[in-house]
Amino acid sequence: MKRSSTIPALILAIFVFVLCFGVPAFSQGYKLEVSKGTVAPTDGLFALPGDDGLIYIRLLNPATVKGVSFQLSAAPDSLTANGVTVLGAAAANFTAYYNQVGGVIKVLLLPNDNAQVLAIDNTEPGTDILSIAVTVRAGTPGGSTAALTLSNVSLANTSNNPITPVTAVNNTFWFGTKLDVVYNGVVDLFDVLRIIDIALDRPPVPTAYERWAADSDDDGLITIVDISAAMDESVNPGVAAAVTPLAKAAQGSVKIDMPSIPANFTGKINIPVQVNTSAPLHGLQMVIDAAGKDFMIDAPVLTDAAKSMTLVSKRADGKLSILLCGIEGQAIPAGQSTLFNLPVTVQKQQVQEGVLEIVKALAGTSGATPMQTIYGQYSAATVVPEHFSLFQNSPNPFNMNTMITFDVPNLQNGTVPVKLEIFNTTGQLVKRLVDHNKQAGRYTVQWNGSDEFGSLVSSGVYFYRLTAQDVVLTKKLAIMK
Repeated sequence: MKRSSTIPALILAIFVFVLCFGVPAFSQGYKLEVSKGTVAPTDGLFALPGDDGLIYIRLLNPATVKGVSFQLSAAPDSLTANGVTVLGAAAANFTAYYNQVGGVIKVLLLPNDNAQVLAIDNTEPGTDILSIAVTVRAGTPGGSTAALTLSNVSLANTSNNPITPVTAVNNTFWFGTKLDVVYNGVVDLFDVLRIIDIALDRPPVPTAYERWAADSDDDGLITIVDISAAMDESVNPGVAAAVTPLAKAAQGSVKIDMPSIPANFTGKINIPVQVNTSAPLHGLQMVIDAAGKDFMIDAPVLTDAAKSMTLVSKRADGKLSILLCGIEGQAIPAGQSTLFNLPVTVQKQQVQEGVLEIVKALAGTSGATPMQTIYGQYSAATVVPEHFSLFQNSPNPFNMNTMITFDVPNLQNGTVPVKLEIFNTTGQLVKRLVDHNKQAGRYTVQWNGSDEFGSLVSSGVYFYRLTAQDVVLTKKLAIMK
């Protein structure tokens, strides 16, 4: 009676163990796996059409192997093998051979002499024993995949007999690169915005390629780690690959305005970067070229208007790359805003105004949708405002210098008398900055905190007023010393 009651209990225990932990590893046999690489998880199984990539082959479970052979195919047929390389100490005394017949890559791994064995003494995640160099055929659709399939897999033991059972573990080859989510050959603003939307579960539902490309660390999750990686990569200098991007129609527009550095000026000055958008601005990317100039640009400083946004920047080869976005989906409202200031140190006095040249600018609204982006060094000849405008000075509060920008619209008489003046809180005139006729255009003037006699005024609140015809516009500024 005691023995018969023990057997059902043992069977029940084994059933519970298998149910909880699966079949023990000793009953699983050997596995040969198509791998992306154990050392660099994002090294293999992807490449752009026309580019080269790697496919790793990994042996799992402990084994002592005299030889390995298998066939590898891709569906659709899109890969051309260029060579095979043995990997690691275990396969150091082996040589890999290959041949491709149609879409099937045939591989053979043999010892250099009959005494050598391939000894794998670790368990999962296994050991990469060789890599296959492939080229993605030109014309392969970017942002798509191919299913990689192992077949006719054979492992031989030291007696030259087959090792059984052997399980083939297949995988997927991606036609793209990590972080290039929208597939345009470079990581830029729109990849960052799309990754943010995916992380926040915003529509549309991501495609399989988008989710793979957004997952930069291959942990199966789209998190701040991936967003930060994309932001950092977007400001690294690089050349876009020759790809056919997935086109998306622009919605809305944004105009970027950045005033010149005043002539006959040396020292430090903050140059405001202003935008006028027709839709909420979810992100902005710019590259400013100051190479060969007699001034140096420091890292941008966010204004209060953009304080909820995140900004990254990088200087290289005289160019400053900037990316601004809301990592929680924040946006700059439609309309006019000063987003950030560029601290500039002018090292040598210029006879003419200094120009900070914008050589690239991208802007995006909701859904990682591009906006028509207008940028350049604006002047009365290139921009015709629709009405008189007076913008908030920047920086504000300020210590040494601040910039004040105003718009003059196109008028029948061609020019109009314009005054821009500074007043104290009692209404007394402190400084007249502008007092002459102006054509239509946008103008930026500098005030260094001095009065009409050249003396610096004290800390406090002041008003600046634009007067033109019957238009009077007033704003407040503050000096802090």
